[in-house]
Amino acid sequence: MVENEKNEAGWLERRDDGAPWLYNGQWSDDIHHGLHVALTGESQWYYADYVGRTDLIGRSLAEGLAWQGEYMEHVGRHRGEPSTFLPASAFIAFQQNHDQIGNRPFGERPTVLASPAAISMWAAITLLSPQVPMLFMGEEWGTRQPFLFFSDVGEDLADPIREGRLKELEKFPHREGDVPPDPMAEATFNASKLDWNWGDNEDSKRQHWLYRRLLSVRRKDIVPRLAGMSGESGHYQLLSEKVVRVWWTLGDGSELSMVANVGTKSFEGVGVWGEDHLWLEGSASGDTLDGLSVVFSLKQSTS
Repeated sequence: MVENEKNEAGWLERRDDGAPWLYNGQWSDDIHHGLHVALTGESQWYYADYVGRTDLIGRSLAEGLAWQGEYMEHVGRHRGEPSTFLPASAFIAFQQNHDQIGNRPFGERPTVLASPAAISMWAAITLLSPQVPMLFMGEEWGTRQPFLFFSDVGEDLADPIREGRLKELEKFPHREGDVPPDPMAEATFNASKLDWNWGDNEDSKRQHWLYRRLLSVRRKDIVPRLAGMSGESGHYQLLSEKVVRVWWTLGDGSELSMVANVGTKSFEGVGVWGEDHLWLEGSASGDTLDGLSVVFSLKQSTS
């Protein structure tokens, strides 16, 4: 796996037999950033180019990369290469990882930044889409503990790391007077350790149960159909400013479809309860999908 911030799709090219020439896949920052902005409301730092762009959620889930050579205004450069030729398995979808939490001044997780409904919706998208899902420590039970930037090096490097960290965080707005934790302090490391006594917390138990059910559905209904899934298999359609439909042709010819409403208002005209219904996270009434809700359907191949 490769960290590929420039979205250079060539690193992920496949041979005729489907095996990668170089790398199996990359972390999909685009999927993360699009959903993070939509579900937390944040717009600062490198999130700025994703604000109001529900279409980028659809494009990254359908085609691999949201930016395929277009100019990013807040970054100030063109980014990415065409990626539709790559299979979904070339991209790793995630809600949390060490970068996106640890990069923040105070290591907040999405569970602190978004509502429980938004977190559950995000989990369903991550775990039921055909990309390779990745979970980060404690995510599966909804921990709210921070994951801070910490380091343990000799004194000759300690001050440069501190200075570099503070300079990087100048771009990230936070309250005046708030000082990020010292990355060299043992207390910073200890604050990032998980509290394993989560089993007594009802919210944590509900989240853990949700993740187990989602993974069970993925294992039973989706994973067996992924083998042989090629590029050009995903498509997306923006249904409204906050609603996007994505559908994929899986390796066995089945069609997996998702409609996600990342807004707070209900959206009419979604076939929620058809015979191909697979999963609803959130709520719906008839053909109306409520805000912060996502529905998946799976139409099996008849061939």
